[in-house]
Amino acid sequence: MTTPPTLNDARILLAGADDLIARALARAREITDGGKRIDDHQVLSERVTYAATEGRAAQDMIARTAAALAEGGADDMLELTCVAGVADLVESLKNRLAHAIDDLGLDESVIEDPSRCGMRSGNLPRTRWPRRPSTSTAPTP
Repeated sequence: MTTPPTLNDARILLAGADDLIARALARAREITDGGKRIDDHQVLSERVTYAATEGRAAQDMIARTAAALAEGGADDMLELTCVAGVADLVESLKNRLAHAIDDLGLDESVIEDPSRCGMRSGNLPRTRWPRRPSTSTAPTP
């Protein structure tokens, strides 16, 4: 059995996404002339801002989970849930920006280059997730 992924794995995964979001936001600002031409680029603007929102949600998820762990108010299941949530958000924002890569004028390698730290949620170790004991009070047949 491999070691379950940790909050540090989620941080690594998000680090690559943060760079991608920064590049996409910079290009979107250029394309929309700082927002003055946002109406001319509504679809692109929506994709980039939605991806940035997903990145921010992942950052907040990590921060809140780290705080709960530091205070002793969290268990392994919360940490595992956070890692899974961050992986899902990163995969979603990566896919969302992949559809806008040509419009942004960015090379596909910013999404697909395997040397980029943490950009593939598949980088998380494969593991058997621990099962939480059932708290059900239903009678067993």
